[in-house]
Amino acid sequence: MLDYPFSPELCDSAIDKITRLQNDTGGFGGGPGQISHLGTTYSAVHSLFLMGGERAYSVIKKDQLYSWFLSLKQKDGSFQMSKGGEIDIRASYCVLACASLLNLMTPELTSGMGAFIARCQGFDGGLGCYPGSESHGGYTFCGVAALALLGESELIDIPSVIKWTVDRQLLKEGGFQGRPNKLVDGCYSFWTGAIFPILSSWISNDPVELYDRGA
Repeated sequence: MLDYPFSPELCDSAIDKITRLQNDTGGFGGGPGQISHLGTTYSAVHSLFLMGGERAYSVIKKDQLYSWFLSLKQKDGSFQMSKGGEIDIRASYCVLACASLLNLMTPELTSGMGAFIARCQGFDGGLGCYPGSESHGGYTFCGVAALALLGESELIDIPSVIKWTVDRQLLKEGGFQGRPNKLVDGCYSFWTGAIFPILSSWISNDPVELYDRGA
């Protein structure tokens, strides 16, 4: 995004490092010998794509990775973050973000995902990590972005998620909070801020500014 020129030497070193994080499952752990986890797999796959080139892409064992994704899928369309790990909306987003890059978006993988994500929308319009949980900026981004990748935005109440997201910008500081009645936090400039371009694309063919950019 910032047009930073990654040197070939840096890319080679990073590719070597990421290669050592991959397990026989096709997933990636956070360090050598650690279990495969969707969070670190998401980071590894996207890092390889940022560097680009045949050597980076060849690291990814697509067939094994696809089978591992399916092994994490639950009957309700949700996913575990790791074998025996937690089930939440982050996992849905991580799977879809990787699958869309790797051309693994099959009906077998995506069936039921949108319905699970829609059940994570709360009474206030935001999305929580799991059906019935508190709405949260990070989880709302994961859900909205996942539905955008699925092309199933109609499954949630769009006006209410827009209102919830707009309300996360506080007038005094100008920044975003992650939940109602919480302090403004710099990390939500990404998590909450990144929701707006997606919502804008859902309601208009022309860019719509749904927040105060200057503030």
